Amino acid sequence: MNRKALVIGFLLMCGPVLRAHAAGEDCAPLGHLPNYEATGDAERYEYQGAEFIVPKGDETQPVTVAGSYCKRSYGPKEGTEQMSDLEILMNYRTQLAKLGASILSRDDSNVYAKLVRNGQETWMHVYSGGGGFDVTVVDKHAPKQVLSAPTGKDYPLLGHMPGYEVGSVEKHNFDQLDYDVRNGDDSHAVTVQGAKYVVTYSLKDGARSASDLAILENYRAALAGLGRFGLHPMAI
Repeated sequence: MNRKALVIGFLLMCGPVLRAHAAGEDCAPLGHLPNYEATGDAERYEYQGAEFIVPKGDETQPVTVAGSYCKRSYGPKEGTEQMSDLEILMNYRTQLAKLGASILSRDDSNVYAKLVRNGQETWMHVYSGGGGFDVTVVDKHAPKQVLSAPTGKDYPLLGHMPGYEVGSVEKHNFDQLDYDVRNGDDSHAVTVQGAKYVVTYSLKDGARSASDLAILENYRAALAGLGRFGLHPMAI
């Protein structure tokens, strides 16, 4: 009598094992998996932007959201079994659902979500791949204007960011500088001649660095303010 081999596959549905976030370690409100550990310090900024994928009709599109920013990467602890991308993302989707967040989009490697509480938007992105995963959280808010009034070696019309100090100053009574001037999607180079003042700033010892976006937003606001006093930013 012929015997047929019977192969039975088992799929065990395990409950979520994601831990609650640890203050100062994880990117709140998301926690981490117990068999994983951070591969470095969290990247934190008072104001920084991140790209999120959101639905647009039957498709999706990227949007940039800025605010209080946190990103941290995790890898498996030595001697532990590595989880699949699916299991990692399923755990995070479960935690997001418990938080009351809405899943904006997802694929085999990413989950994008948004949580709204008391009018505050928190945008979250989890990426899993290459044996580890990244968690990014942005608490959306407008940029804070923290540029100081000009003092010391600052240019007389512009101050500086907190935590930074003048490194060097270059002055010339007459020199030139090339500017990239944009008009819509087009741009062209313009050489401007006149008195030249170049200030270089560096981060003070022990101070927390600001993101490029926060620095530029502060100077954009300051330059726009100069226009209200009849000074055109391109003329200074």
